[in-house]
Amino acid sequence: MGFLDSYKQKSLIKKGNKHYKRSQYKEALECYDKAQDLDPLNNHIVWWNKGLIFSKFKNYPSAIECYDKVLDLDPNHFRAWFNKGNAFRKLGNYKKAIDCYDKTLKINPKYLNAWINNGIVLIKFELYNESLKSFDKALELDPKNFDAMCSKAITLDIIGNYQEAIESFDKAIKIKPENSEVWVNKGASLGKLGKYQDSIECFDKALELDPNDVDAWMGKGVSLKNLKEYQKALESYNKALELDPTFEPALKAKKDILDSES
Repeated sequence: MGFLDSYKQKSLIKKGNKHYKRSQYKEALECYDKAQDLDPLNNHIVWWNKGLIFSKFKNYPSAIECYDKVLDLDPNHFRAWFNKGNAFRKLGNYKKAIDCYDKTLKINPKYLNAWINNGIVLIKFELYNESLKSFDKALELDPKNFDAMCSKAITLDIIGNYQEAIESFDKAIKIKPENSEVWVNKGASLGKLGKYQDSIECFDKALELDPNDVDAWMGKGVSLKNLKEYQKALESYNKALELDPTFEPALKAKKDILDSES
């Protein structure tokens, strides 16, 4: 490549980087592509940024190709392995996602988000004990990490350890008390233990934070039904259906109550 083309390429990369920093992703991608037209790039930052852009556009196969280019240039780029794993996860290729997270963690065992995402993908294979180990690793690195704590609690709930799940949800609530979803999940675990009044209090707290939380209205309805408060349960199901008229669990639960009364 001649001097002029080399200068043009560097200018395009610089311009692309400016667009990227301004979140002007389409414009950044155009600059990077023009730079590549002049000569194949051996600049891992450009491939990295292109991978991030394709991920934002949900073009995960192209993002993976870009991360592979980064890894050709720097096989120990742990963030490229991590992002490649995330792209595979989005595509539903969980086996390859785990392989990428494993590579990430071999290079950087302290990369917290890789432990969390690894745990989430392990749930897909019903490897719950391994999943919990991943979340515990994340919590060793950051005991107040909300995502790791919630993911651990949800996994404990899945395997039927409801009391332990509630304890982890309580820890998550201390970290982010304004998060409605964690209150819903705690309410669901309490309901599974038959603590329906306590569960309703959690669903009400969730609804204070987000009155449009369909799952909170649904969960409240289920607990009210279990307390034989059928009219109040119907009101909760109707609230859920106002927000989402096609919400199948609420439609079925409402029908069950109406059929039992007829």
